[in-house]
Amino acid sequence: MLTPARAAVEWLRKHGRRPHLLVHPDLEAEFSGVEGRSDKAVVVGDAGEAFNHASLNRAFRELVAGADFVALAVNRTFKDADGLLSLDTGAFVAALEFASGRSPVVLGKPSPDFFLSALAGLRCPPADAVMVGDDAESDVAGALRAGLGAALLVRTGKYRPNDETRFEPPPTALVDDLTAAADWILNRAAA
Repeated sequence: MLTPARAAVEWLRKHGRRPHLLVHPDLEAEFSGVEGRSDKAVVVGDAGEAFNHASLNRAFRELVAGADFVALAVNRTFKDADGLLSLDTGAFVAALEFASGRSPVVLGKPSPDFFLSALAGLRCPPADAVMVGDDAESDVAGALRAGLGAALLVRTGKYRPNDETRFEPPPTALVDDLTAAADWILNRAAA
């Protein structure tokens, strides 16, 4: 299983960087043992309540001091525990990008490298892959821009009516849920 955190750990090791983490406390353990030179990289992920002025300002100061800028994702929203949409990592990445004048290396969705790395581990050609997700921008459009053969948008999770028309490229199909997605995939395979 390829996660953005695992991709970030590999990136940090490859580039010899020490992480300055702005991630959820539960995710910090993923980065234990990552040591680099004195050069740092600000790693921004879903930090939840840890996103506050002080933590953002510390990350900003590292960026203006020369740290590399790595984002685990740039999703706009997620469906929170209360069932409502909440700001996701992308809003905070955008704030740091605006303030620092620096663009991040995006290691998770919608980065084409993320999708292609996941497929490489499965030995699956992109044209044969199908992405199923509830995010028309990061999941669906991201997968199609990466060259995946199909991307299905499910009407569950954070889906909102008309999401299928908001981003390019549009989904290959709009389905009600994961069961309908599995049926779509099986019917396509049988054809």
